[in-house]
Amino acid sequence: MVPGKATTEATAGYFNARKELGGWLEVGFHCSNVGFGGYRVDDETPIFEEALKTALLSGCNLIDTSTNYADGRSERMVGRSLAELIKVGVLDREQVVVVSKVGYVQGQALELAQRQEAAGTPFPEMVKYQDGCWHCIHPDFLKIQLEKSRERLGLECIDLYLLHNPEYYLMDAAKKGSSVMLPKLRDQFYDRIRRAFEFLEGEVAKGTLQGYGVSSNSFGAKAGRADATSVSRMWEVAQSISDKHHFTAIQLPLNLYESGPFLEKNTGPDDSQTALECASKHHLGVLANRPLNAFTRESLVRLADFAVKKAVEPLDSLLAELGELEAEFTQSIAPTLKTASGSAVVGTLFQWSSDLGQVRDVPLDADRWTQVEDQVRGHVSQVVEQISLQLKTGPWIDWRDRYLPQLDETLETFRNEAHQRSQKVSDRVTAKLDPLLPESWRAAPLSQKALGVLIHTPGVSCVLNGMRRPDYVHDSMQSPKLPRLEEETVRKIYEAFL
Repeated sequence: MVPGKATTEATAGYFNARKELGGWLEVGFHCSNVGFGGYRVDDETPIFEEALKTALLSGCNLIDTSTNYADGRSERMVGRSLAELIKVGVLDREQVVVVSKVGYVQGQALELAQRQEAAGTPFPEMVKYQDGCWHCIHPDFLKIQLEKSRERLGLECIDLYLLHNPEYYLMDAAKKGSSVMLPKLRDQFYDRIRRAFEFLEGEVAKGTLQGYGVSSNSFGAKAGRADATSVSRMWEVAQSISDKHHFTAIQLPLNLYESGPFLEKNTGPDDSQTALECASKHHLGVLANRPLNAFTRESLVRLADFAVKKAVEPLDSLLAELGELEAEFTQSIAPTLKTASGSAVVGTLFQWSSDLGQVRDVPLDADRWTQVEDQVRGHVSQVVEQISLQLKTGPWIDWRDRYLPQLDETLETFRNEAHQRSQKVSDRVTAKLDPLLPESWRAAPLSQKALGVLIHTPGVSCVLNGMRRPDYVHDSMQSPKLPRLEEETVRKIYEAFL
């Protein structure tokens, strides 16, 4: 395991060496204004590792991941990338703030929980929210998951470890129509938080953690909502354990449309404070997530601009040409293939002209199309690789070299149409946002402006962005360079998007 932990001196030196300005986490670290969000990354896709390394060498020194991201493979990618940069001497462990989260019981963790139940030794206080998604913050579960996190990250010490959306306990009770009154449910909820905090304090004493906190999607919710969580009550829980506790950070969603943490007074004495005000009062670091993926009343809005090209060939023609090639495969090549059992391969390995034709009937935005395209390309890559092991020459090679470019052009045209739809939404966002911004901001891309507003929001320590490609990194790392916004300007922007 890589020894060491983030330090005040080394994180300050990270920014001094790069002549960059960073933020500050009250736990004692200097951190970048933009952090690397590890939600949709894994250790099997090289570009994700390239993006993280690019970020770490470009002024980003905070990484956020979780035990359940890609079923632990996000943590593995983070650990491997860090170890490689440290080994070649371009980065010190002490310069980087590593954050992970725990609580979701999915994938391998769910399999473990089910085995424990079958053996008659279930994890206590398990919340079975739905099939495939349980949740637990009991110390017995946290102990095992922390060790797995440290192993995957390859780190002796994790700088911040956050309870990941513990409000599932409240959500589950509301979904099941619990007869227990809400005040009592909340008392039970914060009692669970207390036991988790006590365990985490013990781990800080052992040196496996530097600090801990809570990541909650409902820190900005109205106080009366069933799943609302309170920064002040969590602070009180930590204070009840020790006045020298290590509850030092929270994480929450914040973007142009979801501004509850800045505007909604839902915590503190008589709900007189916002989540950000309360966090500032108690010197808690605040990590803002989902800065560019905003949930509105109607849909998910991606706060970014999209590359749109003029289509060279109509999509109908491209799909028809793709269909002809797939029919050729079915008739001429599929019969020559054999499965492991020796039987002939059915001719349904390539039917994307039909499947994509159905997708076209349900127009997708850029984000949803990206998910579809990734699935298509991943599946095709695997099938082509397997067939190429069996057929190394002849008609297959000729067909493959004609088919893949046709599929590429078809997917790119679908992508272009999706980008056109999303760009129309982005244009409306920009039209509302620009009049509220200084002139010096207006030439920046929407993504940089959306990140910049959060960076200049009082109380925010670091904005976590899913920078899964090097070009996303380069774009995001420009946002801290935008001129400072006054608090009143920030407030007017959030109020305009209510």
